[in-house]
Formats: sequence, C-alpha cells, structure tokens
Amino acid sequence: MSAFTSNAFTPLKKQGRLTELVVSQIKNMIFSKGIEVGQKLPPERELADRLNISRSAVREGLRSLEYSGFVEIRRGRAAGAYVVNHLYMPLYHSTTDLLESGKIEIRQILEARMAIECFSMHRVAGRIRYRDLRRLEAINDEFLKNPADVSRLIEINSRFHVALTELSGNHLITMMLESLMRLMADMGFSSSRPAGSIKTAHRSHAAIIEALRQKDVSRCEKLLATNIELSRELRPQIRQGPRRLRKPKRGWINGP
Repeated sequence: MSAFTSNAFTPLKKQGRLTELVVSQIKNMIFSKGIEVGQKLPPERELADRLNISRSAVREGLRSLEYSGFVEIRRGRAAGAYVVNHLYMPLYHSTTDLLESGKIEIRQILEARMAIECFSMHRVAGRIRYRDLRRLEAINDEFLKNPADVSRLIEINSRFHVALTELSGNHLITMMLESLMRLMADMGFSSSRPAGSIKTAHRSHAAIIEALRQKDVSRCEKLLATNIELSRELRPQIRQGPRRLRKPKRGWINGP
C-alpha cells in the first residue's frame, strides 16, 4: 500500500457547491490511485485547512462519499474516514427503498440473483483456473469452522457467490450482485436448523465447484439455481428495516 501525504490535497476554488467540490477532489484522487483502498484520510480539521473550507463542508462531503461507497467512517479507537471499494452502495440503497416500500419482494431479489449468477456461469466455466477453484474451495470450507453461527453462514455465502461472479470479469454484474447479497445479509435471516443449513450450503457449493472443474455449464446452472432456492428456507427476522447509512441531504452526490 503506497503512502500519501495530506499535501496531495489542494485548496478549492470556491466556484460551485463546496460539498460537491470536496467529493470531486477525493474521488479524483481515488481514481488516480493517489489514495488506495484501506488508507485513512486526514482528520476532518486537517482536510478543512488543506482545502481552505469549513469543517461542516468537509463533513458533508465525507458523508456523501460514504453513502456512495467510496469511504467508510469508523468510530472508536480507529476512528476516521477510510477509503473502501463499496461502489455497490447506491444500488443497495435503491433496492432497500423498493423493498421497504413494498414495490419488490424477496422473491424478486432471488430472481435477480438467478439471472445475474447464471449469466456469470457461462463466462466462468470456460475460463476457470486451478487457483480460482482453490479460492472457492477455501471460502466454502470456512462454513465448517463454526457450524452453529447463522450470521457466519450469511457472510460466507455472500463471499462465495460474489467471488464466483468476480471470475466472470464483469465488474458491473459483480457490483449488482454485491448490492443484493449485502441487502440479504443486512435483513438478518434466521433458521430453525442452522447446522443443517450450513452443511447443506457447503455441499451445494462443493457440487458447484466440481461442476466448474468439469466445465459442465448446464450442470453448473442447475446446481446454482437449486442453491439460490435454499435462501427461501431462511426466514427474515422481524426488524425495523435493513441496517443502512443516513441518506445524504438534498444536493449531495449519490454516485461516482
């Protein structure tokens, strides 16, 4: 991870909305690799001094970037704004709104997953490498480390399916799947048979990996469809709604 200094930030020419100017400068630095994923941005006060603007404008800019998935604002000992690669967040928020408003149902989320992941299979099966298979196996084997933890089931399942879609080489459909998997994870699913659900998921994923090894696209699709159907057996917990970030104020930039 390359280092950067706060000198990389230049005073803003106050032409236009300050919040948008803050967002634009930080985005440009991320896109140009001036700041890398995982790095912490300078403190709010220092950014305000470097950019020659108020702390409130910096704060709003950082919140906008967090909503868009460019930064993550952490609390506690490691408090601060960190660069992340969560560009699926705007789609996640839109899908959450549709779900909460009753315009879509869980069934439609699963149908969208089916379309995205089955399309990916056609690309993945023909280009998969030994190291890719090993990566999928390593993720899948994590299921067996704590067979009673449903939240871990959801997290590992998401990682497996996103990793599978990443192998397609299509960043857009990977981002679409990430938003759906994040939404399902944040809904907080429960199961009356956590150990059984985890073992079933592990076997299902192992069969998908083997079909990929054989480059059997038809079998991959059938197995994947069956695997996605398993999500219907999990019951969403009753809660006020998915865990979500505060929406930006009017005029904030919501996307890249």
